[in-house]
Amino acid sequence: MKRILLLSFVFITTLLFGVMAQRTVSGKITDDTGDPLPGVNVVIKGTTTGTQTDLDGNYRLSVDDEATLVFSYVGFETQEVEVGSRTTIDISMGGAVELSEVVVTGYSIIDKESFTGTATTVAGTELIKQGGDNLLSNLTLIAPSVQLIENNSLGSNPNTLPRIRVRGESVFNTSNGDDISSANLLGDPNLPLFILDNFQTTIDRVIDLDQTRIESITILRDASATAIYGSRAANGVIVIKTIRPKEGDLNLTYSGFADVNIVDLNSYDLLNARDLWELQFNRLGLFSDEGFNRHETLFINELVSNGVDTDWLAQPVEDAVGHRHTLNIQGGSSNLRYSANFNFTNRPAVMKESFRDSYGGAVTLDYNASDKLVFRNRLEVNFGESAESPYGNFSYYAALPSYLPINNLDGTQTAYYNYSEGAPGPDLEPEMRRFSPGDNNFLYNPIFESQVGNFNRSNYTNLINNFEAIYNISDALRLQGNISYTEQTNENEVFQSPFSYLFETVEETNRGRFTYINTKTRTFDGNAILNFSKDFSGHFVSANVGTNIRTINSQRYGFTAAGYASNNPNPLFSNGYEQGGIPQSAQEEARLVGFLGTLNYTYKNRFFVDGSYRQDGSSTVGANDRFTPFWSLGAGWNVHREKGFPTDIVNQLRIRATTGQTGSTTFSAFQAVSSVRYFTDFRYLGGLGTFSLGFGNEDLTWQNTNQRELGVELGLFNRVSASLSYYDNLTENLIQEVSTPPSVGFSSFTENLGELRNEGFEISLRGDIIKNKDLLVNVFATGFQNKNTIESIGNSLDFFNDNADNLGFTDEQFRQVQETGAFTDENGDLVVVDVASESNGFLTRFQEGGSQNDIWAVRSLGIDPATGQELFIKRNGKITTIWDPTDKVVVGNTDPDLRGTFGTNIGYKGLNLNLVFRYELGGQVYNQTLVDRIENSDKYLNVDRRVLLDTWMQPGDVVQLSNNVVRSPLGDVRQTSTFASSRFVQDFSFIQLSSVNLTYDIPKTFSERFGANSLRATFAMNDIFYSSSVRRERGTAFPFSRSFTVGLRANF
Repeated sequence: MKRILLLSFVFITTLLFGVMAQRTVSGKITDDTGDPLPGVNVVIKGTTTGTQTDLDGNYRLSVDDEATLVFSYVGFETQEVEVGSRTTIDISMGGAVELSEVVVTGYSIIDKESFTGTATTVAGTELIKQGGDNLLSNLTLIAPSVQLIENNSLGSNPNTLPRIRVRGESVFNTSNGDDISSANLLGDPNLPLFILDNFQTTIDRVIDLDQTRIESITILRDASATAIYGSRAANGVIVIKTIRPKEGDLNLTYSGFADVNIVDLNSYDLLNARDLWELQFNRLGLFSDEGFNRHETLFINELVSNGVDTDWLAQPVEDAVGHRHTLNIQGGSSNLRYSANFNFTNRPAVMKESFRDSYGGAVTLDYNASDKLVFRNRLEVNFGESAESPYGNFSYYAALPSYLPINNLDGTQTAYYNYSEGAPGPDLEPEMRRFSPGDNNFLYNPIFESQVGNFNRSNYTNLINNFEAIYNISDALRLQGNISYTEQTNENEVFQSPFSYLFETVEETNRGRFTYINTKTRTFDGNAILNFSKDFSGHFVSANVGTNIRTINSQRYGFTAAGYASNNPNPLFSNGYEQGGIPQSAQEEARLVGFLGTLNYTYKNRFFVDGSYRQDGSSTVGANDRFTPFWSLGAGWNVHREKGFPTDIVNQLRIRATTGQTGSTTFSAFQAVSSVRYFTDFRYLGGLGTFSLGFGNEDLTWQNTNQRELGVELGLFNRVSASLSYYDNLTENLIQEVSTPPSVGFSSFTENLGELRNEGFEISLRGDIIKNKDLLVNVFATGFQNKNTIESIGNSLDFFNDNADNLGFTDEQFRQVQETGAFTDENGDLVVVDVASESNGFLTRFQEGGSQNDIWAVRSLGIDPATGQELFIKRNGKITTIWDPTDKVVVGNTDPDLRGTFGTNIGYKGLNLNLVFRYELGGQVYNQTLVDRIENSDKYLNVDRRVLLDTWMQPGDVVQLSNNVVRSPLGDVRQTSTFASSRFVQDFSFIQLSSVNLTYDIPKTFSERFGANSLRATFAMNDIFYSSSVRRERGTAFPFSRSFTVGLRANF
């Protein structure tokens, strides 16, 4: 009995002392403007015990006397505070994009100070400050190595997915031109990997993502940062984390924005009606009062005399006003938290009737089943609708003569332009009175065509369910599992009305065309990660082991119906399927499994090393090489942590080095296997015949990228920060098509051949000029350079080089073209070819030691003032007037010497101004405007003003631009074309004011009158100013635009 009483006394005494030793600490967390910060992590250092601040920034936590509290929040500097005897600790957290103290990899969150990889983590609030309505365009303003390749043809078309690159291209790009479809972009082999809330997602999903939902975004760039993603990581990884629901009373946040897009046509300088007629009639003699085109002359004279001067560029465009709305509802207790999010985006474009709209909703539940077990589930449904403009290609409007009216002189509007009844004479049939200048077909009226009923529209439905379970086995050990299911259906419908000019010469029963494509994709993704982290008296160890599985199944169905009597596109009203347009379907399935492990060791925050290993297996590679390892190693030294280091001057000095191997599978599920197609249109002896689609390669394996990097980060006086990284990435086993003799039954097969190197550096500078309680002024600048080199290629791309030399023709066709200017096709018909014009479409060759971004053309000495002919330089140095494709050499490279951003951020109390400029220095471009709109332009149509002012017209003219109008001794007029030459290669640099963003946090004394906790007003402008060293037309098929945004965010 005494023993029991003694034990009871000891237990109660110990308990009392424990209770007395612990007490409650509370406080409030605010940002540097004084606003509360909800969701800040408050953790007792060395443990997993902690809490989060509520919606008003308040927290409460039981602690010991000797405890140290760690306050962390993505996008803000982490702070550590010793509790001591205090019971109230208020913290003001200063945020900075470059000073984020954590790295979100998608599998774990790592202290940046002990992370050897290259990563940039940005808070969602900082991302929105960039002002753009597009997540990817905002990213390029933050990380210099992230490049959004400008599409000079498709401009600001919202339905064209952007081409985004992280540190260059690791795969050969054998496509020509800017017109890249959405389908091609979704399979772009140089796209980075996108991870949204722990799962892989597509670029179109990222484009439509509501930015107000983003908590943080991290760009992983080197092997140490990306190797955990193995075979999908060679092009970099972009990790997006959305906001989790937070506990507290019911909270409602609304964000609304109005976007005004103004068409930008400043790069166009076309001729008005009188100047164009002066050029055509007097300068070039294309028309005359006598001869075969006298009817056109009378017709044009009548139009010009009547003062017709149509601004065709203004007809298919308009300033567009769109709007975006987000409503978020959240709340709950410490055990159960919930949120519901609804969003709608209306994004009309500057081409009339083109748009991209998206809307959707999501419900999130976080449930703490116990102190150790947490369940999370997010169900999300998204919808999208889009349409291309029925007004057609913008380039047609730029070519229409300005003396042509929108309506005929009698006020009517027809598909074609007709001469006046009396002009040609009464003996001409109506179809002979159509205006067809020069060698052109009859010019149709695009305004009339836009109203006949054509459309090109798409829609998608996206369903996502993400489930996550976390079990905290102990303070040091955590198990996390995630399961995701995604289902997306895409539909595309294209209808060409039977009343379109396209079908005028087509038999009436075959007029009109309707094409339908339906694609359904189902994706299952799952991973499980076991995490261990513990501090052993200054020796911190963190490790992860896990597995990942992913299955994607895609089904595609489509057909083309033809023969319509009305504008009802229903196939029931068609006359049948178009030849080659019968219903077709395809199904593709790919599976991936991966096993991974990571290890990080840090000694007293001074020295740190980490490594990762992943083994991936895929169904898309050859059967003989299903599994391949990927790995990384890194080491670093926090020099500023050494004793005696002058941290009052140099507050940070960190040196790191990494190496490793990542990979990519940039081919379809069937590329490694042999495949055939059935002949369905006829049978032989009751059976179906087959023909080979492709020859399989069981040894086809992954493309591997060996990555090395050195980096240093520097901080001075707690005001200036800088970082510099040098990288060297070598991609091996490139996937290429290898040509085969026709006798084998197929033209090519897929093989691993070639090596491609990307080498360069990126630099970032940031300085706080003024930093106090009320005023913050900082400036920043970033720079990036990448050099692309073909290390090895063999003969794998000989077919592409030969095709470029032959301008896309076969050897025999090209021989005929060189001799006669025409060739005989497979049907025996003679096809006339404009060789010079064709040459400007083949400016790329692949050669060892060169770059895939080299520009290939024949060197030129310019235009001979005496004759107006171009003088070319052959490979042997001789001068000639004869262009030969074998004389093509490298005359430029499109990679700039330096690209990046610079700007400033100014904050005064509740007012914040953010300005960001983009720039490129060095590099060259092939000025297609000089080719297509001046020298090779059809002078019977409208042209750039430089044709009138700066082209060769007579002997003695010293100019750089030639005249393609030639008159024979008999007086006949014909137009020639200019060959691809170095004359059109120009040094390219530009500067652009990309973003101006002004926000104002309205004082609480005012917002509380409306029952709001906070109000924030926003005004933003994007792409306001652009200046380039090259004068060329921008947005040739779809114009560029400038955008202005006003917005309001209210929290209740």
